Amino acid sequence: MAPTPEEILSDVVRNILRPHPPATLSLDRPVIRLPRPAASHADWRGLSAFALGALFQQLPVPDLLRLGYLFTPRWREVWRMYRLYLHDKQFASLPIPRSEVADAIANVLEEFLDGFQGQGVEEEDIGGVHVYRSGVYSFRVESTEWRPDHAARWCAALQRGGASEVVLFNRGVAGQDPVLIGVPPILLQCATVSKIHLAFFTVEAGELDALTGISQLGLHGCACRPGVVEGVVAACSHLRMLLVQDCALDSVVVRSAHRLYRLSMLRTVSSSLTVDDVPNLRELLPGYTAALSITGATELTSLMRFKLPATLEIDGVEMRSVSILWLALDYTALRGMEVHMVPQLVHQILRRFPCLNRLIIERTDAVPREEGMAGRHDQDAYSMPLHGGLDQSLCYLTLLDFRGGKAELELLKAIMLSTHALRTVELAYSPSRMWHDLWHATQEALAGLELFRIVSGNPSLRTPLLGIRSQYAGEIQGYEWCGSDMF
Repeated sequence: MAPTPEEILSDVVRNILRPHPPATLSLDRPVIRLPRPAASHADWRGLSAFALGALFQQLPVPDLLRLGYLFTPRWREVWRMYRLYLHDKQFASLPIPRSEVADAIANVLEEFLDGFQGQGVEEEDIGGVHVYRSGVYSFRVESTEWRPDHAARWCAALQRGGASEVVLFNRGVAGQDPVLIGVPPILLQCATVSKIHLAFFTVEAGELDALTGISQLGLHGCACRPGVVEGVVAACSHLRMLLVQDCALDSVVVRSAHRLYRLSMLRTVSSSLTVDDVPNLRELLPGYTAALSITGATELTSLMRFKLPATLEIDGVEMRSVSILWLALDYTALRGMEVHMVPQLVHQILRRFPCLNRLIIERTDAVPREEGMAGRHDQDAYSMPLHGGLDQSLCYLTLLDFRGGKAELELLKAIMLSTHALRTVELAYSPSRMWHDLWHATQEALAGLELFRIVSGNPSLRTPLLGIRSQYAGEIQGYEWCGSDMF
């Protein structure tokens, strides 16, 4: 089932946009300890400009605008000493209609940048201390309803304030799905932006190429025209993280991105994905692609949520750099009428990655009636010989989103039978699917695995160092590598 727009946005905020902003002016913690007052009331006006600046960074914007004059008549100058972290969550408690929050955000931006001439321009001294004006660091609008004229005011201010991070979600009207619109043109003229995340926009080919200084780009739920990804990769030589999630694309080619270290296409459907000459790529999440080709990615360590059935082409016979592999299997589509089709296919994939340390196998389909639920006395005849070092390197094996099917347990046993370094076997379940049948099947599977350890011909399975357990998926160490906990 496809995620809703609300689920997509909450997923991005929870797993990608870090740190999580509190309802305060800044995400930073104060670096100056405020003096403890000798009297019962604080002599706020006796504080230095730097102490007041550290305090102002912890005040919600509405409180600062309302109470700033109590601290010093020059509170605006003190406020502007530090770069602005502006998040629409700061306006959540204001007693104004939702339709007016966008104007309030624009007013704060313009108030902060009033008279701003550029980063580092000296102001008059405050209490004998020379201070300098700062611009905007982070601007995030994630839950506010806004119109194009609001975006024009924001982006004009951000361009003047030299913003470094921009997060703009097109939420639309509350209770309705967002209507995709074009990216605000003025935003594309913000040359100082290094991190940008956009949600529910229509992105034309070549439109983002002007943002040559960005190091992180996220497109979430956007309608991306052909050539968008290729144009960004070619134009943005500083790009280190590219996330194109919950989109639909044709063929995608990521080539000659020498600084890119993370590429995520979570839940993005594409006919093919080609990754070529990306020497610093560490993490790859290919999404729902029918064909994946990887060449020139010599530092790739994590291939996450590669969904089968799909074709895989790699540079050479094997990739020894990959230590973490996450396979997403549709057992029903793979098995067909062949009983051992799934183990055979997984065996062919594993032969390409002889140095795996962690293997995660996720089930994406429901257990059909003809397959049946797992039992402790199930007979398994398929053997999966692992050679080339994988039998000695594989230490952690996880069945993610375990649904209790016989095919899942059969595959698990086939892998266990040929390994000699296993330390942990986990059956990870989703709480939303933990009904009585699954709970019973999980207990049967655990009992069956303990019995399998005793009767199997692999003596390394009988070591007391090997732990076999079931647990909630979110508690598994390393689960956060996927960048999402919603599938």
